[in-house]
Amino acid sequence: MKTNFVKTGLFALALAGFIGGCSNSDDYDTPEGIDICEDESVGLQANTSVADVYAVATAGAAEYEEGADSDYVEAYIVSSDAGGNFFKTISLQTADGSRAFSIAVDVYNTYTKGFEVGRKVLVRMDDLHIQIVHSSLAVGQLYTNPSTGAQSVGRIAEGDLSEIMFKTCEYKSEEELVQHLTIGQINNSHINKLIEFDNVEFVSAAVGKPYYDPTNVLGGATNHLLTDANGNTVIFRTGSFATYAGDIIPNKSGKVRGILTKFNSDFQFVARIASDIKLTEPRLADQEPEDPEDPEGPENPGPGALFVFPSGDFENYPAFIASLNSFGIKAYANQSAGTGVQGGASMHIATPSNAANDFVFTTLAHSGLPATYSQITFWVKGTSAKSISINLYKNDGSYYPFNLQDVTGNKTVSPAANNQYTGTINTNGEWVKITLDLAGITDLNVTNVANNFFALKIGSVSAYDLHLDNFVIE
Repeated sequence: MKTNFVKTGLFALALAGFIGGCSNSDDYDTPEGIDICEDESVGLQANTSVADVYAVATAGAAEYEEGADSDYVEAYIVSSDAGGNFFKTISLQTADGSRAFSIAVDVYNTYTKGFEVGRKVLVRMDDLHIQIVHSSLAVGQLYTNPSTGAQSVGRIAEGDLSEIMFKTCEYKSEEELVQHLTIGQINNSHINKLIEFDNVEFVSAAVGKPYYDPTNVLGGATNHLLTDANGNTVIFRTGSFATYAGDIIPNKSGKVRGILTKFNSDFQFVARIASDIKLTEPRLADQEPEDPEDPEGPENPGPGALFVFPSGDFENYPAFIASLNSFGIKAYANQSAGTGVQGGASMHIATPSNAANDFVFTTLAHSGLPATYSQITFWVKGTSAKSISINLYKNDGSYYPFNLQDVTGNKTVSPAANNQYTGTINTNGEWVKITLDLAGITDLNVTNVANNFFALKIGSVSAYDLHLDNFVIE
């Protein structure tokens, strides 16, 4: 019996396995081992998006409300239970890689039943339940805990699967699906996606130990830490049924490919089979440094970028000022020419001290905001004795607080319970990127232009000398 890494009825943590026939080939039109493909999707087509499903999902299990006709979403499979690590769950991502989700199924060996890596499937949402679980979208049938009566999204019965997931004969190669990231870049929007880290290694404490260590088991699997040259780390999780469970972690660096998952607040990365782990280079500390290149600052947003507020790059300052609510902007915050990203303008906040926790400025919603979103990014350079807190306003007028806390480099921030200004900012004269993670948030005020959308706040009785630029929503 394979280990289920989470409670029954909830999605298992993604422990993936390579498929046997087509995972090593870049040709997914006619994958090896599949002579005849029966397209189960004939006459069907996707008529809603995964983003639309995300938009109505909440932390509680709820039945998906389809339209007048059946709703279908399409996505590509990126996980497999061929390697013995995925247990009754399938991870899928959209063709453009913007969204990903999991489907729990009460089926063993799904890879032998046509659910191979790279295959496109259509999912009929009728009668299914959806839920945001561990910061990501879960899709399945309703499960009621017999002991507590608590309800959650659970597994789709094997007898129902053929009427819910329709296999097509369309494939994408792994190179078309994989996203190349650094450990420091991951956020909730990457959960359930196929990810590859380059130039990483296991921390010294893990070297020489098996990937699955019977003396170090948590929830049925072993957690080791992957790290990069900047000291960023992520949990690398291996179950006892992994085909590489007994292999020894090498004293090398290189590439690792797999599925990003999350449990509570911890990101967990899972390779699928041994060949996903390509650690063949010297340890990072032992590598000869490359010749330094001329440093380049961050790029300005492209022409299609959507700003959080008009002139989110502060180049058209009157347009920015016109976007503010009736309280305007504090006198210590001004446009600064030539000090922004790539020599453009920036917002300069310069004050030796302010009496209270201040709203520096608050912008109204505007017509350029997108209906669906995954993150807000902006750039910061400078120092401050306290940190920054940001409000993103909901449709009902309340808000999500995001607290930056200590900032010394690129950072991803999740919503908090309330506004806090603890921590300091010191970017050592460099621009650093701040990402506000909006995964699972669907009720921001992006339509009522008479109401607030974004506010930037700073702490009291503290010195601030910060430049900010390029506020973009994606």
